[in-house]
Amino acid sequence: MSRYDDLSPRALWWLQNFDELDLAEECAAFETTFERVRALEPKPLDGLNDLGRAQANGWNAALAAVQEALQPPADTLPVTVKEA
Repeated sequence: MSRYDDLSPRALWWLQNFDELDLAEECAAFETTFERVRALEPKPLDGLNDLGRAQANGWNAALAAVQEALQPPADTLPVTVKEA
C-alpha cells in the first residue's frame, strides 16, 4: 500500500498533472487538508440568538470563500466526458 492510496481523486489529479514533483506533493497535501473543509456543512441559523446567527453567517461566508478559492481554473479541470 503506497502513501498515495488515501488521497482523494482531486489530490491524485494534482499529483498527475504537475511536472514538478515537489509542487505536486505540496498541492496534494493541501488538497488532503482541504478535504476536511469541504466535508463541513454550513451551520443552520434556526434557533440561534442574534450573536449566534452572526457567528454562523460569518462561518458560512468563510466556508463559501474557501470552497471558491479551492476551485482550479476551468481550463485545468480533468476531462470527464468522452468525446464522440
